[in-house]
Amino acid sequence: MLNQLRPFASQTAKPITKKLAQKNITPDQLSITSLIAAILSAIAYIFGNLIIAGTLVLINSILDLLDGELARTLGKTGRQGDFTDHIIDRYADIFILAGITLSPYAPTYLGILAITAVLMTSYLGTQSQAVGIGRVYAGLLGRANRLLLIISTTYLTAIYPHKIMGYTLIGWLLILFIILGTITIIQRTNQIKTRLR
Repeated sequence: MLNQLRPFASQTAKPITKKLAQKNITPDQLSITSLIAAILSAIAYIFGNLIIAGTLVLINSILDLLDGELARTLGKTGRQGDFTDHIIDRYADIFILAGITLSPYAPTYLGILAITAVLMTSYLGTQSQAVGIGRVYAGLLGRANRLLLIISTTYLTAIYPHKIMGYTLIGWLLILFIILGTITIIQRTNQIKTRLR
């Protein structure tokens, strides 16, 4: 869904990436910093500091956008960079969701199911490349949507940490991830099978 806004985001990021390029900052440096932000957000979730956690996830999201744009600005796009970016993104996803799972605001079993759903959607997106049909972004639970939901729900839970029908807002977010993730897995699987025919 938010992938449709990529062209706008790219245009917005260009002035920033040009300045970063002038300061000899590399895409890899941004990627590593984004991963550090994800790790620190996990720690913040575990200790129940939602404002810091949400802000660190926001920083991770911004840097994740900028590293790809900086690579394009520097003319350093390629399969190796794409491969490295995917690895860092998956680690970031795991750390963020693991932090949420181990936080005081979510049941562990929901977190495990949500992590499974998220990793499977990402796996199918890249597995389509492995079978030669290009990356598949279809579905309701793309990474941009997911990060936006995590950030907004984290801040909302900081404002209203109480349970609604047995779960906090973050708990309900994990349930949403499980549902949307399952739907996205079905959507991507069907799209890949259709392209392979």
